[in-house]
Amino acid sequence: MRDHLKASFDRNKKRYDARVKSSHFGMGDFVYYYVPKNHYGKNRKWAMDNRGPYRVERRVNQVNYVIRRSPTAAPIIVHIDRLSRYYLQKETDGITDRLPAVWKSHSTTVRPTPAAVTGQTADTSDALSTGEVGNSAPPPHRIPGTAIPSSPPITEMTVDEALS
Repeated sequence: MRDHLKASFDRNKKRYDARVKSSHFGMGDFVYYYVPKNHYGKNRKWAMDNRGPYRVERRVNQVNYVIRRSPTAAPIIVHIDRLSRYYLQKETDGITDRLPAVWKSHSTTVRPTPAAVTGQTADTSDALSTGEVGNSAPPPHRIPGTAIPSSPPITEMTVDEALS
């Protein structure tokens, strides 16, 4: 009995592996992101559940990718099964690809460079004045580590002092 199950498993695996397509996306490729929704009163066949285009930022592991809707959007981690390739349209010259409008002004990704490459020296301040190490900008009008702006301290005055 066990040998028959093993043979059946091997046959099914061989058939599955023969027809499955492996997907791979490179950094900077554009993809659609599948987000299924309930479409009440409509046939699911006509549902357009692919959102995008999104840009692949990086590959986390073999099946997960980090994608981003626009340069300013928050990145999200998605499984490869929810991605499908987005084919860029060609420009009028027929050679170059036409980027989606949201990405035109940000065609290259700006990455921070390490201090060793830029020639900056490490700042050894305690970062209490600005909340950031190595920043020579004037201190912001906030308490470091908070998002609430600080205001000058309010002194209490009595009614007699305010009238004089």
